[in-house]
Amino acid sequence: MISNGVLSFYLAVIEFALLAVLLKDRKKHNAIPIAGLIVFFLAGYQLSEAIMCRFGYPGQILPYIAITDISCLPPLVLVFTCRFWDNNSRVPYLLFIPVAFFAVYYGVNIDKMALTRCTPFYAMYHYPLGDLYGFFYYLPILLSMISFKNKIRDDKNREHQKLGQIFLASLAFTAIPVVIAFASKAAGNAELLKSVESVMCKSAVVLAAALTYIANRLSEDVSDLSVSPANQE
Repeated sequence: MISNGVLSFYLAVIEFALLAVLLKDRKKHNAIPIAGLIVFFLAGYQLSEAIMCRFGYPGQILPYIAITDISCLPPLVLVFTCRFWDNNSRVPYLLFIPVAFFAVYYGVNIDKMALTRCTPFYAMYHYPLGDLYGFFYYLPILLSMISFKNKIRDDKNREHQKLGQIFLASLAFTAIPVVIAFASKAAGNAELLKSVESVMCKSAVVLAAALTYIANRLSEDVSDLSVSPANQE
């Protein structure tokens, strides 16, 4: 029988290993530190879930840490999107305002945070303002996917275009559980939505692997992978 949280534990190990590979050399492209942060937060979430489910850590602190951890991921994905296309706009950083709001609100209401179920493959959480949280969680991811789709079409650099396609495909794969969960809700079963963050972070190991590959390609020769002037607009 597979123990609860065991998948989270092994994914944490894999993602920390990917992070070590991602950061092993001196990097040049300004998207790479953001890629490292995304992988770090993914690994941190898996470790939190493993401690809760595999080792039975009680209380509300770790559910709070886990939800706060993954709240940082969508804005970071949007920041990575901008930097990948050599856009240094600070507008995406505004999306950290909702992250700060939820971090404070959930901290004040930590007694309402709970891990409600553990399985070998996912966990379920209870936390207030779930619909509002979901809106701010999925919006940056959707914006990133739209941006990559449009930018890839106009990119003249074939190598950079290929890396963009890899990232978009990995992001779309990561979002599959969300699509399934909302389709299930539309069909009258909202149970999957209770575990969608956990399942989505499991599928995000593909995103972590893609970011590691992209970061190392970007670090090899920034000049060859630079974006054409048309794509900097």
